[in-house]
Amino acid sequence: MKVYIDFILFLNFGFDFILLIATSYLLKRNISIKRIILGALFGSLSTLILFISISSFILFILKIIISIGMILITFSYKNFKYTIKNIIHLYLNSII
Repeated sequence: MKVYIDFILFLNFGFDFILLIATSYLLKRNISIKRIILGALFGSLSTLILFISISSFILFILKIIISIGMILITFSYKNFKYTIKNIIHLYLNSII
């Protein structure tokens, strides 16, 4: 079976973009579309980690770090409570 990496990156970019838009909308944050695109690009590049042979625990930790990076790129850091609220809403949106 063939796996097209560009297609996987494009799909993941789309899902990350939608999740960041939904988080921004639900929290009523005025974020520019450029910052959302940069955050989604950073998140979509995380799929390249799946092709590296690492343990599932390290992969889990890397995914958490990348999601925090997505939030920091998109919404920037104002204070700890603001950032944690953004992260929680991103995870809730992805679960729903």
